[in-house]
Amino acid sequence: MPRTVVLDEWFLTFRIPVSLPDRTVTAIRRTLNGKAFTAALRQTVVGILRRYPPLATVRVVVGR
Repeated sequence: MPRTVVLDEWFLTFRIPVSLPDRTVTAIRRTLNGKAFTAALRQTVVGILRRYPPLATVRVVVGR
């Protein structure tokens, strides 16, 4: 039997202007796909959860 269950899921959508040059789009994509960005995003979410005591036992997965 699983130790946890999914209670809710939230999604982030990153939108960019269609007029951006290809090299800018490539730089944005590299940033979003980077380990550093994923780690920073996870740290941010965990930091927010810590502000709300009822969420102390919630576990977060940041992935694609």
